[in-house]
Amino acid sequence: MALSYQEHTTANGTAYAYSFDAVSHDTTNIKVTIGGKHLFDGVRKYNTGTRLPDDTGSVQSAEYTVSGTSSGGTITILTSVNITGIVSSGVPTLSTSQVMRISRLTNRTTAEVSFSSDSVLTDTDLNTSANQARFLSLEAVDRADESISLDANDTTQFNVQISGVDKRIFGVANPTNSNDVANKNYVDTASLGTLTGPTITSPVLNTSVSGTAILDEDDMNSDSNTKLATQQSIKAYVATQIATVNEINELLDVTITSAGDNEVLAYDNSTSKFINQTPTEAGLATITHSDTGDATTEANALSNSIVFSIALG
Repeated sequence: MALSYQEHTTANGTAYAYSFDAVSHDTTNIKVTIGGKHLFDGVRKYNTGTRLPDDTGSVQSAEYTVSGTSSGGTITILTSVNITGIVSSGVPTLSTSQVMRISRLTNRTTAEVSFSSDSVLTDTDLNTSANQARFLSLEAVDRADESISLDANDTTQFNVQISGVDKRIFGVANPTNSNDVANKNYVDTASLGTLTGPTITSPVLNTSVSGTAILDEDDMNSDSNTKLATQQSIKAYVATQIATVNEINELLDVTITSAGDNEVLAYDNSTSKFINQTPTEAGLATITHSDTGDATTEANALSNSIVFSIALG
């Protein structure tokens, strides 16, 4: 049971009760956090971005009020307070994962009451002074209960060492239970299980890959745009396609019927395909040349000849 704070997990308007005493029931001694984010108290300096106490920050107007007696009190969030995902018009969003904590923070730096020689002692001053010391002790107990501690009954406790210089816990063995801490060597050498949603930049995959996202289909039948194909299935698919289209007449836009010597392929507009035709059917020009026996005449005849090797549609 906590001695210096009270938590709420269910939203119920703007006002929330606590059942502990304080030196004074005000925002100086009573603090409020929701999901770890502080409501500004009008006293301490805060980083307004993180909503954490910060001596380099600034004092902000209080976002709640406090009223109470020795048996406890109530904090009331101002209706003007709006914090995205946390408070809307003074009403907090609460759950078991976003808890409101109302806690006492007693003055640790100066005495609430200073006694002087020949002064009159009153019960009020004595109680205030005693309460300050008592409240500080109770708050220390709560903080200790929430801190990491070594179990005195654990005979191996001294195998775990804590460095106060660089804030390391070392000498930790490999974990055996699901809620055990893991040491660096265990993490570095552990085999990963299922990763959901991470982005891996420039991964290096060795040996082999497998899984439902890797398909070994020689016919590429599934036609998936989200799966990967194996090297073997790609090679098999390409080889199959080449084997079925390895002659001219197997091309989809070519029709060859009873091919004869010296025929050419010419495009036929009526069928939108290339078909085999004789040079005459294809409309090729014919050049006739007679041997005159004169080398000069022969050379001139050849230079003035145009040999058509492209069929005209």
